[in-house]
Amino acid sequence: MERRWASVAGGASIAVAGTARDAVAAPPAAGARQPAPPAATRALPAAARAARAADETPGGISPLWFWVGVGATAALGGATVGSGVDTLAKHDDYLNTRQAGGDEAGRRAETRTNVLLGTTVAAGVATGLLGLLAVRWSSAPPRRTGAAPARPR
Repeated sequence: MERRWASVAGGASIAVAGTARDAVAAPPAAGARQPAPPAATRALPAAARAARAADETPGGISPLWFWVGVGATAALGGATVGSGVDTLAKHDDYLNTRQAGGDEAGRRAETRTNVLLGTTVAAGVATGLLGLLAVRWSSAPPRRTGAAPARPR
């Protein structure tokens, strides 16, 4: 891989070998006169900082979206339980009265409960997958400084 040298602010030189991540700082040669770098090379330090920041930024979505999914699943679960209780009440009313048309109301209530149950299960599965695969559960890693860690004596 070919290395090109470019001067940057402060009189230092940078060896450019491919991408901004390959940049290596080196002192200028004694008395060496270096030509002005092209515009793409002048932007190299900013590109290197952007690449480093992208590496340090954790991926994924906010945990807030997981908790919104949990809340929606809980609300759907509550509606499903309420609908199930209503369906059982309609069934008991029909058995006690055997009124014409009473069975139709029970069937509609049963269909509503089944749809709510399916929707609740789908929301629960989607929320679980969201939590497992898409949520960023940890915060950003600590930033490294140039100081070496202290050694015990």
